[in-house]
Amino acid sequence: MPSNFINFLLFALLIVSRRGLLVYAQDTDSGIVSLNDTSYGWFVCSKTSTSYMEYAIAVVPSSAIPNDQAGTTSLAHRPGSFSQFGILTFGTNYTGAHQFADPNSASFIYIANLSCADQPVPSCSPNSQTFNTSTVLCLAVSNPNGCETKFSYSISFTSGVKYPALAIFDSNPSSCPTTTTPSMTTTIIDGASYTGTGLSLSSNADIDLINDISGGHPI
Repeated sequence: MPSNFINFLLFALLIVSRRGLLVYAQDTDSGIVSLNDTSYGWFVCSKTSTSYMEYAIAVVPSSAIPNDQAGTTSLAHRPGSFSQFGILTFGTNYTGAHQFADPNSASFIYIANLSCADQPVPSCSPNSQTFNTSTVLCLAVSNPNGCETKFSYSISFTSGVKYPALAIFDSNPSSCPTTTTPSMTTTIIDGASYTGTGLSLSSNADIDLINDISGGHPI
């Protein structure tokens, strides 16, 4: 076999492998994030429309070094007041994430069975979810504590592709002063009244409803 043809095949295989790695990197993310106080939130979204999301999150010690390059940290919707230490997580779509990231928002939509939103938790890893339709899916995280809180996360937006290993530490913080004030609202959708800091959606029809609300497109 001519050497030029062999070199061409090797070059083609190299390009294919690099493209494969690029796609894989777009569909999974992991890192360590720091949220200074209750004024700040964080979110990460799939690069394209998807019908699948699976993730794991855990609070980490203050000595952990933040290294997140995929998500966005910004002023965000302030969480309510809780008596226990931890973080709040919200599975949502692109519109819900941007509602969450608006510090002046009265509420935001999220998917209950992809969230740990009832009480702050030291870690959260909901069962993976595959929905009937595809849209841009996102994960948002609130710091309901009165101090800086750090967490590690790992997420996959592709069915059959496991999220990367989660960064785990020997010891994690278990307490912090909580001095936030609840931000409550009542939202009316389809004639139903919902009161709280977020509008929870909980069935496989959730994505259809979210698409009805947001059009399934970035805003």
